[in-house]
Amino acid sequence: MKDSLKKEVGLNWKPLLTIDKNIKNLIDYAHKTVGNTEWCGYVIYEDTGSIEQKNLTINIKGIFFLDIGEPAYTEYTADESIMDLFEQYPGIEEGTLKYGLIHTHLNYGAVN
Repeated sequence: MKDSLKKEVGLNWKPLLTIDKNIKNLIDYAHKTVGNTEWCGYVIYEDTGSIEQKNLTINIKGIFFLDIGEPAYTEYTADESIMDLFEQYPGIEEGTLKYGLIHTHLNYGAVN
């Protein structure tokens, strides 16, 4: 890799992440319900501020579950269910909300 492409990104400050109590309860419920089974989905969020201004805030607005997998594995294939996501969270199409991926790692440990 060229030296010009090698750049470690590090922050000397921490962005703020907020998770509404209802969303936290939903995630806790998912963990309790599926136990040691991995799950994945979309996390819906809004952000304000910027990394450059050192005032980035990410507010989690929802979780859209896609798959409940196996104890060490989960997957999904993008399909028409994405339309359900856009219907449930119209702010995504309006540009006021964003979405990313979320998934569990329940019982992973380091192996020597």
